[in-house]
Amino acid sequence: MRTLPRVHHRAAPGPADQAGFLRLLGVYPGPSAAMGSVAALAGVSRPVARAAVSLLAAEGLVDTVGDRVVVPDRLRAATADTAETRTARGRLLRHLLTRAIAAAAVAAPDGPTIALPPFRSAAGARAWLAAELPTLLAVPDPAFALRLAPALGEQLADNDALLLYQRAAADGDPDMRLRLGLTLCRLGRYAQGAEHLRAALPRLDRPADRAAALLQLAGCRDRQGRRVEALAWYAEAYDACLRVGDQVGRAVALRRLRTRAA
Repeated sequence: MRTLPRVHHRAAPGPADQAGFLRLLGVYPGPSAAMGSVAALAGVSRPVARAAVSLLAAEGLVDTVGDRVVVPDRLRAATADTAETRTARGRLLRHLLTRAIAAAAVAAPDGPTIALPPFRSAAGARAWLAAELPTLLAVPDPAFALRLAPALGEQLADNDALLLYQRAAADGDPDMRLRLGLTLCRLGRYAQGAEHLRAALPRLDRPADRAAALLQLAGCRDRQGRRVEALAWYAEAYDACLRVGDQVGRAVALRRLRTRAA
């Protein structure tokens, strides 16, 4: 690939020209972009986006793999932050968010069999999520993560969910801090998990969430060898699980109270 032009210094009559497309591609956060994302980014139709990308590829300005456009880091470095690129970024994030939420709903393993445009099957939704996950996780905005995490987080591997929840919890959202704490505990990072669970507890509105947080917090302290503190949290967890009718959680708390107090 030849050296990229310094496109942020060049005037462009519109987004369909080469300089305009290069400038907007530099906004893309992931390693490669589907043609639908390119179209959303540029605010044009897919045929127009495909034609523009074909011209760029023919001149060696971008690489393509299948129907995706590779977005090199140096292209991002060459793109200035302007009103145009901020608008394009907003279009892209709306496109990604709406499709990710729809894909997560269609792909949900325990959910109903449904179809939401443009996904006709769970297999198609899962394929889209697998292809776009690097981009979804590369978006740095906490607001984007906060809207995406409730729909997608539970379908991700713990390490990917951790990254998403960390971003979504950046402003202190209690539900996201709860999810972050639970994920950290599953990964064996008990001290950090307990910190987020304790911070979330006072602001959790749903009794079932509070019960889950208390039980996991007790487990974290138990695994840290902090038995006295763990017993206190298990007692609270038992009461909370009793109140919400969580028989499994209540049984776990009661068993731990009996064995740890012995």
